[in-house]
Amino acid sequence: MNEHRFAGRPDKSNRCHSQWLVSLLVLLAMRPAIFAQQATSKANKDDAADIAEVIQLENKSLGALVVANVDAIAEVLADGFSRPAPESGHFVTKSQLLSFYRSHLSAQDPNTKHMEDLTVTLYDSTALARGTLITTDGKGQVISRLLFTDVFVRRQGKWQAVSAQENKITGTERQVH
Repeated sequence: MNEHRFAGRPDKSNRCHSQWLVSLLVLLAMRPAIFAQQATSKANKDDAADIAEVIQLENKSLGALVVANVDAIAEVLADGFSRPAPESGHFVTKSQLLSFYRSHLSAQDPNTKHMEDLTVTLYDSTALARGTLITTDGKGQVISRLLFTDVFVRRQGKWQAVSAQENKITGTERQVH
């Protein structure tokens, strides 16, 4: 009879056990949120590193273009690289583009090139780099402005360009359609 009386009456050990159980359940319920926050934090750090790497490749490619370093450009391009050439109505492969650069680029070119408004957007193992390429003559006058989109893919931990497109800016004002 004493056992029945104690089972119905709350005592300190039952309350401690209940509090411990509630605390454990709260911790277990919070664990996915904590894990998700840690995963998001790690993903943000990984994304920032990937974005920085793609920006570095854009800068490497532009620097190589300016000094006519075709081998450095080749390192940025994936073997399957292909880009449209609207003037011919065809696509240009990596080897065709590099061949063109070898016969047309000159380190003595008086024109300078720089990028503006460069942004990189990640889609898992794909990155889109978008911006404006400005070419100026020896006097600093703008002679060309191109909008570009470069497509990069990460394979085996290495980012490489798989496609690119440039469009000449023909208007003088920035209009949004």
